[in-house]
Amino acid sequence: MNEITQQKINIYEFPNCADEEENKMMRKLKVCLLHHFVAIHSIVVSLFVCLSVCLSVCLSVCLSA
Repeated sequence: MNEITQQKINIYEFPNCADEEENKMMRKLKVCLLHHFVAIHSIVVSLFVCLSVCLSVCLSVCLSA
């Protein structure tokens, strides 16, 4: 969460509910969504790195032929 704040990434703020039980559920949902966002970001970064490596290898093979 600190990194999201540091990078000034806007996250949708769920409205507060009148019922305390609903507020507890919303807090759990926020945490769950945040973890999913971080996981998806990590996957995208990993894919980008893999594609970059593959492209570099392909280019070096093509240029050396």
